[in-house]
Amino acid sequence: MSPACVGLFLYAHPLTTIPLHAIIKPYPPQRRIPTEPKDYTIVKIEGEYAYLREINESNPEKDIYIALALLPAGVDVGDKLHYEMFTYTVIQ
Repeated sequence: MSPACVGLFLYAHPLTTIPLHAIIKPYPPQRRIPTEPKDYTIVKIEGEYAYLREINESNPEKDIYIALALLPAGVDVGDKLHYEMFTYTVIQ
């Protein structure tokens, strides 16, 4: 073993060595947290979570699943919300 390879193995068992690249996996791509102002409609509420869809979006695959605790009190299906600076407010 060359000196450059020293330390690249993790000893899981006294008789076995496992290369680190077999253990360490890259992180999955992270979803970007929206920071720009957007408007949403509540399309569905399931338990303590709500599905929000952008007002200009018709694709249900892009719905956001969010806890009701993060939304204003008393929101219901069909309400419109404005999101800005990590805060949701009801739009009339």
